[in-house]
Amino acid sequence: LMAHDAVMAFEDSTYYFYATGHGISMATSKDRNTWTVYPKGVLERVPQWTFDSVPDFKGHIWAPDVIRWHDKWWMMYSCSSFGVNASAIGVMSNITLNPQADDYYWQDHGPVVVSHKQDNWNAIDPNIVIDDNDNPWVVWGSFWDGIQMAPRDDTMHILSGYKPQTIARRYA
Repeated sequence: LMAHDAVMAFEDSTYYFYATGHGISMATSKDRNTWTVYPKGVLERVPQWTFDSVPDFKGHIWAPDVIRWHDKWWMMYSCSSFGVNASAIGVMSNITLNPQADDYYWQDHGPVVVSHKQDNWNAIDPNIVIDDNDNPWVVWGSFWDGIQMAPRDDTMHILSGYKPQTIARRYA
């Protein structure tokens, strides 16, 4: 497989591979040697909020990250245009990764963080982590001047009143 910013998950003896692409590229495999590529990707229709939030966004979604937490699959993804930091990270959930299952449906929960030209970081490349107390966190950012981190609530949105914290910075 040719891919950029890829992530893989395993459910019911199947590997699910996701990567940057229109609608989020997707492939499946039982053995990680032979792959079935899904030409439509994960999202048949990219949510309207992405175009409203990110100037010049064309539907090419970047850097998905997927994790199983509290009996759901959660996927974060980036919406941006190359060379700008007006970007957004969205989140969606599903109870299964199997696109042939009757209950397969990615429910989009909207943006979880948006960056603007005045920010010194870029809302791209999310990575979801769960701490030892079962609390979700997300780390994101690259290309500009900082890697950010923020705790999430049970819908994977930033906890009310919490501002992102810089955890790494590049100095020129």
